[in-house]
Amino acid sequence: MQLEIKDKDLLKFLIKIRIKNKKFHTIIALFERFIERAESHHIFLIAAGISFNIVLYIIPMMLVAIYLINLIFGVEPVTSFITETIGKVLPPSQVSADFLQTLIDELNFILGKSSILGWIGIGTLLWLSSTLLSSFRTGLNAIFHIPTPNIFLLYKIKDIFLIIVLTFLILIASFIFPLISITATLLQNSLPDSMRFVFSRLYMTSFSLLISFILFYLLFRFVPNRKMDRFIRFVSIGLCLFFVEISRYIFAWYLSGVTSYGKFYGTYAILASIAVWLYYLTLIILFSAESAQFLNDLRLKKLE
Repeated sequence: MQLEIKDKDLLKFLIKIRIKNKKFHTIIALFERFIERAESHHIFLIAAGISFNIVLYIIPMMLVAIYLINLIFGVEPVTSFITETIGKVLPPSQVSADFLQTLIDELNFILGKSSILGWIGIGTLLWLSSTLLSSFRTGLNAIFHIPTPNIFLLYKIKDIFLIIVLTFLILIASFIFPLISITATLLQNSLPDSMRFVFSRLYMTSFSLLISFILFYLLFRFVPNRKMDRFIRFVSIGLCLFFVEISRYIFAWYLSGVTSYGKFYGTYAILASIAVWLYYLTLIILFSAESAQFLNDLRLKKLE
């Protein structure tokens, strides 16, 4: 497919520095089309709105999950799940470690009153979940060129059902995680000392990627208004998994080596850094969807 560069100034600059290779011009034109799409779909602005909704939504979701887990399994699976699973999502830095420790400390207080807070969280969750998933749906519908219908009631019911499924996934993960830890310990003890650390890292990373895969699959499969092509779904999921893992370490390096939120935000530095990470995480999801749709159009020769 031969595409022309639309930006005349950029084209003049390439000619001026004597870059006339057609393949290189096509690559620049493809990059130009992708940036135009991302800007027209407002993914940077939508990511900010979704990340704000996540902050509002995550509190009642955690209350409901904690209430149910504590009711069924007790305190220990909750702290194990929070420490290991959420720790795999956050950047591996001291800020994340402090945030997790603060969260675990607060859990001890919440679990003591989980019955009251759980019921409060259920009512709040059903309201906020529709707002969060509607924000994701708006962004994904725009990226995937899906029209928005006039009737929203069915989608609100769908959002509530997805939240119930997500809550049960957290319950299942909390129940399975201790079994996986025990299995990992048994297998690890049967290996040589030199292989134990590598096996432990690979084993837990695989479990973390599996959970992320399931969550991203539910997002790209059920949140948009219609079922997307399999190519688009799995490319979106693969790009999300790849960019999230890479970005976690880049963001951790940024927090520890480039900037210091503590100088500006003081005791609120943890909240500021987590809020920034949520924005980047949301942006990665939308960017992955945009990239998958762009690659699909390129594959089917639908680019203008």
